[in-house]
Amino acid sequence: MLQLTDRFLLCAFLATLISPIVADYVIDVKFIKFENYNRLLANGRKCSNFGSQQCQTTLHVCARPDDTSTLCRYGETKTGVIGDNVIDLNKVFIGTARNPITYLIRQPFQKFVVSFTAKSNNELIADYVYQSGSHLPQRSVDEARYELITTRGSQNPTSQLTYQIRSYCSQGYYGPNCAIRCDIPTSEQTRFQCDANGQKVCKPGFSGPLCNINADLCRSSPCKNDATCVPMGSTFRCICKQGYTGQYCNKGIYFFSYNL
Repeated sequence: MLQLTDRFLLCAFLATLISPIVADYVIDVKFIKFENYNRLLANGRKCSNFGSQQCQTTLHVCARPDDTSTLCRYGETKTGVIGDNVIDLNKVFIGTARNPITYLIRQPFQKFVVSFTAKSNNELIADYVYQSGSHLPQRSVDEARYELITTRGSQNPTSQLTYQIRSYCSQGYYGPNCAIRCDIPTSEQTRFQCDANGQKVCKPGFSGPLCNINADLCRSSPCKNDATCVPMGSTFRCICKQGYTGQYCNKGIYFFSYNL
């Protein structure tokens, strides 16, 4: 039977499991290359830059839910000028933006859209759109793999943008929609861990409703003379065989007989 202190601790532990859920996931966009060999704008004319036909390409990135809204509810990024007509973007910075671009979404996962608008001197070159479709976020950043995408411009199909994209649950969030929170306080990290489904479970070597029974204490066989070792929270108890006593059952009991 649980003692009063153990009951209190168990109630406190269970309370952490029913705390309000706040989902959390990440979208990473990594640029690879932009190509506009014909130096065309969306209206079919050539780029014009003070007598030169070199484009002054900028990118506007907009992340949003996959609905009818055009608002960049998940975030937006403006790169500034990144180059002219054919641009290698596989580097740490493109213009003023860091590559990859990261968007942190604080809500349950849903289908999303990332649109890219390329312009030159504020004139449209083309729009490029990514839709997540049925793809679900990966479980963690360590497991997440980039998807390589090459998209042709919707108004200028001779241009194309190549990039990589991935989505994954933030650290401490689990489940297909990243809506299960599993947070282990520092004081409990020696005993608890989160499983693949975001449930708190005992670490190997611990057991009990509070994960406070350390079975490892008995693995070194501290009890002698075939005694039984019983884990008891952070300590253990040796149950001695007949004829032995002491904390570790290492003291023999001697019986003397007297002849009268």
